[in-house]
Amino acid sequence: MAGSKSGGSKVGANVPTILFAGNVLEITNPRNIQPVSADIYTEIRNYNGIACLSFACIIAEGTAKPRAETVARIRLTLAGASDLRNALDGLLAGAMPGKKGAN
Repeated sequence: MAGSKSGGSKVGANVPTILFAGNVLEITNPRNIQPVSADIYTEIRNYNGIACLSFACIIAEGTAKPRAETVARIRLTLAGASDLRNALDGLLAGAMPGKKGAN
């Protein structure tokens, strides 16, 4: 189902919301999940209708051999993956307008 940020709709004091399948849902973070930075993706596959994605950052310290350290593993329904693709297409089209169709 499609998810999209709602236009400032709030369900309580300073609680962000998102519109999902016609419902306004509160966005919570009770486990205090922190943002991570990723340089590359290390997994992208379909497993029984679930899109499996993993991301890593490149660690290059001193003279040690560089490595890719996993920072996130995400599982999405294919519908959710399609929504993410569409959102990323929109984000990239706005951020990189001259790149459309470039190889």
